[in-house]
Amino acid sequence: MEEVRVLLVDDEREISQLIQIVLQKEGFSHVALAEDGREALRLIDEFQPHIIVLDVMLPDANGYDLRERTEAPILFLTARSSVKGYADLPAEEQYDWEPAEIRRYAGVIRDKAHYMEQLIADLNLTFRLKNEALPLQLAEHDLVEVVRQTVIDVMNDPCSEAYALSFQPFVDRVMVRLDKEWFQRALHNLLANAVTHNPPGTEVKVSVQSETDRMVIVVEDDGQGMDQETQGMLFERYYRGTNTAKHSQGTGLGMAIAKQLIEAHGGEIHISSQVGRGTKISVCLPKLTAQRGGDG
Repeated sequence: MEEVRVLLVDDEREISQLIQIVLQKEGFSHVALAEDGREALRLIDEFQPHIIVLDVMLPDANGYDLRERTEAPILFLTARSSVKGYADLPAEEQYDWEPAEIRRYAGVIRDKAHYMEQLIADLNLTFRLKNEALPLQLAEHDLVEVVRQTVIDVMNDPCSEAYALSFQPFVDRVMVRLDKEWFQRALHNLLANAVTHNPPGTEVKVSVQSETDRMVIVVEDDGQGMDQETQGMLFERYYRGTNTAKHSQGTGLGMAIAKQLIEAHGGEIHISSQVGRGTKISVCLPKLTAQRGGDG
């Protein structure tokens, strides 16, 4: 796997070192620290990072300045800034905090810390996939049942209560070779995207169809749809659509990860969409006979 270099830019050294420890536990061994914008610009030239993590509150650095010097994606960790702010509040001597207030702040810190953990885990996964360093535990599974279970999981999520999800298998049973855990993760990301970027009441239909040498999973909604520019960017890492229906705690990596996981299974993913008329995403996966033929 290619060694991924991460540059952390933050004027609070202790916070940077804490994030560095978390990143290193996730396998990011090459992490450089910068305390201000000037040092960040120097390290961009010397260290050549793949990813930059920038404190949005840093007074002398911003994403526009850094982006002129590098093509590396810049992550603005507003979640971490929230952790700092809420963690500092109970320490203010001029306030006599009630237990309920302290519990509320603790809850915010917990949620923001969870977001950071999710972001780091997703970063780790997408780079492992990019470098073909994620071993898949392939086994024969009934694709219909795998999709059915995923749809049920999403339907049971409270975030999906206001959406009409349905599943229609046009085949009874079909066996394919896949890593069930990771393939379901890809499908879950596709369904979550259909919910997150559409208003309540949107209908999301999922189906499994059989073609000559492949199976096709279709996720189709009657929501807001996307223009051509959004469709072209949908599977890019760190991209967030502009029509998010509600506040999202996602990392901006979900659709990129879905595409990478599907392609790691020898599959393809296609999208068609029209503004105001909804979106259709098709996942094509080789049938077991085609997979065996390719192995031979």
